[in-house]
Amino acid sequence: MGQKHSISLNKHYTITDLLMDKRNVLDNRKYECSICLELLYNKQVFQCREGHYSWTDAITTSSKCPVCRVTVKSIEELSRNRFVEEEFAELQVVCPFLFSNILDITNIDERVLESDEKNGCKKIMKAGELEEHLKKCEHRYVNCLNSDCPVPVRSNETKQHAEHCDYSPLECIYCSNKFTTGSIEKHYLECQNIVLSCEQCCTKLKRSELSNHIDNECPNSIVFCKYKSTGCLGQFKRTNEATHLNEINHTVFMTKYICGLEKKLEESNVKNEEILKTLSSMLEQLKHNNSLLKKE
Repeated sequence: MGQKHSISLNKHYTITDLLMDKRNVLDNRKYECSICLELLYNKQVFQCREGHYSWTDAITTSSKCPVCRVTVKSIEELSRNRFVEEEFAELQVVCPFLFSNILDITNIDERVLESDEKNGCKKIMKAGELEEHLKKCEHRYVNCLNSDCPVPVRSNETKQHAEHCDYSPLECIYCSNKFTTGSIEKHYLECQNIVLSCEQCCTKLKRSELSNHIDNECPNSIVFCKYKSTGCLGQFKRTNEATHLNEINHTVFMTKYICGLEKKLEESNVKNEEILKTLSSMLEQLKHNNSLLKKE
């Protein structure tokens, strides 16, 4: 089993999803970047000489303040607005691991986050404390301890999950080969070292030996008389073979069988003679045709 690695939440939520006082924050637009309209969370905020502010990357891609249109030639012409940064950092937020479907979001513009009241993180904190909290949150999603398992697991549930995980490693107690919880049952249906009972005689033996035992050894297996080819259709348990041979006079079957072979042999001889006559006739005809060709 490997170490637990937190699963990235990039693009699965925005800070807006976590704000406790979301409506007021969005309505007054105080913490909104004037260029990209994103909230100024965890960013360095700069303002133009007229006091309009944006976060660093946004304002450096624009040559003018989007509000007053004053020209901004370089970042050095702007002043840092630490007051807004610190004020935003004081806003109350919830942990994104409160939500049960935080990792299922594919379209962030159409998402509906669902609170997990039973297993989700209930902590409320300042926005400035969020990043540090995410690193150690006991409810954060991490990779399963089993490297092949694709299921994200909450950090405080990894052991419980591993007990039922289909990818937990297991060793077959019969052959010592390695499998997983999800595949071991199928293997047990095929493992050649599993000891089984013969249904006929209850003898214990490995699965790999069972077929040969039934076909050639089991005293209770039903077998045909060894003179079946001569016409005896007797069937009995292997252990009763001697009794059958003593009770039935197989000379009759053997005599009839031999007579049948002799008749077939005679029929074959007749057919062979006919074939030889036909071949001889064809040969004579070929010789005759050949002599005619030479005369021409």
